[in-house]
Amino acid sequence: MTLMPRFIFVIAPLFITAALMAAEDNNIEFVITGITVNQQVLDTEAWSEAICLPERPLELTGCQSLLITYKQVLKEGIRPCRMRHRLEGLEHEWRESVGRMQVTANIVDQYQIPRSGNTVFMSGDSPGWDGQLETAPLTTYGMDLTVPPEGRSCALSFSSEDAGGLMIGWGAIAAVTMTVQPHEGSASRIISLERQVNTPVWVQVRTRAWWQAKPVSHSHGRNGLGIYDERTDSFSSWRLQDGSQPMVKTGDKVQITWKACHSLGRGGVASVNYGPLPTGSYLFRLGGRSANGTILSGELLLGIRILPPWWERPIWWAIIAACIVAIAALIVRGTTRQRWQRQLAAAEQRTALELERSRIARDLHDELGANLAQISMLGSLARTTAVEHAPELRNQLERITERAREGSRKLREIVWAVNPDHDAVEPLALFLCAQAEEHLRLAGVRFRADIPDDLPEQPVSSTLRHHLVLAVREALHNAVRHGQPDCVTLRLQVKDGRLMVEIGDDGVGCDTATAIAAGRGVAQLHLRFQELGGTCQFNSVAGVGTTVSFDVPCPQ
Repeated sequence: MTLMPRFIFVIAPLFITAALMAAEDNNIEFVITGITVNQQVLDTEAWSEAICLPERPLELTGCQSLLITYKQVLKEGIRPCRMRHRLEGLEHEWRESVGRMQVTANIVDQYQIPRSGNTVFMSGDSPGWDGQLETAPLTTYGMDLTVPPEGRSCALSFSSEDAGGLMIGWGAIAAVTMTVQPHEGSASRIISLERQVNTPVWVQVRTRAWWQAKPVSHSHGRNGLGIYDERTDSFSSWRLQDGSQPMVKTGDKVQITWKACHSLGRGGVASVNYGPLPTGSYLFRLGGRSANGTILSGELLLGIRILPPWWERPIWWAIIAACIVAIAALIVRGTTRQRWQRQLAAAEQRTALELERSRIARDLHDELGANLAQISMLGSLARTTAVEHAPELRNQLERITERAREGSRKLREIVWAVNPDHDAVEPLALFLCAQAEEHLRLAGVRFRADIPDDLPEQPVSSTLRHHLVLAVREALHNAVRHGQPDCVTLRLQVKDGRLMVEIGDDGVGCDTATAIAAGRGVAQLHLRFQELGGTCQFNSVAGVGTTVSFDVPCPQ
């Protein structure tokens, strides 16, 4: 193509573009195409009246997600614009869908078939953008390539093709330079790819809007390649002519650098999605920017009010509180007498139960205890009067006497456990100390008690006292039998509503796992305290001693 036809094709679109840019910004019109709240699509009638009437907002009760789709209304003589949005009350800055221009480099073979390539995208506003391609500051970009086998030349293109032509904006590149480092190590070649007037290096790609690609003379003295993309149905592009593509060889290192300025956005149909929105009032503002980034006048407004759920509204709480007060008054009035009667009956039942426990303890002590004592005495007398030549009779009498003493001792424990006068921590501590002192004295082992002076007046049930007495007796028996101690210590305390009893000795100790495997009543102690909601811990160190700890809840 000769220079004159090319000049006509370039100049004619310039006049057309200038005429379009003279249109009034206030003719820009936007429309919301749909609103989805919590994955439910709202009817148009639900929000159409709220458009551009902030005083009549769209009211939503609870909003976990809000999706708004919108677009520009395209009219004759009105150019597409770059849309932007902002939700006042949540966002402090405007948000805009960003468009991209791209510089693509391909290493091609002798048939112009790409063998490798790279693409660098430029998006948004370049630093210092002032609205004009001819004066905006330039930013340096670059990419690196390695020539593959069969690579013969480097093809370059500068295009606004992005997502099917939805990009709207201006961009320019200048000072395109290619540096080739030969693989054999010879000196680098620097190739300047400026656009030449008489013999064009770059040509415009013939797309539906190819005339949007125009030369740019930058104020810095650079001849650049400009793209004025103001259409959402097409894109424009520059490319190196086949005869102007720099030649390369396999293994060469290629570095391409250029300078660029741009302001790039998107048009067409867009959407925005917001996450959970707190209760409050919001204003959705939808506006536009021209292709060069200039803010356009005219906005679409949508007021939104997020209402709290009914259970968070004061009026409902007031109604509910009034109903609760009224119902409570009726219930209290109707049940007060029954409640006092139930409490009185429960108190009488507890009193009767304690009297019955006291009577049982007294009868056991007075009758069965006396009979066991007589049996023991009679056995002792019979044993002392037995003749020496009747050893079998003497042995039987000794067993009778011992069984009577054992029964008398167990009877005392049962009477103590049943008696309601002992349902407290202090009587339990005194009984455990007395039991331990008697057992260890007969075994010839010293006994030490570690009991606080200020034990709380904490109630302890007869069942709990009975299990603790048996557990402490088992621990004392194991200490004397297996530990060979010089001294055994009994500790008791109440802390945070729990009763803790510990039996520690200074005996020979043992391996904990071995002791548990061997039995020694440890498994039974664990089972006993699990049923009470407590724990039993067995710790022993060879040569140091053994400690058995009981920890049970002590109900108030």
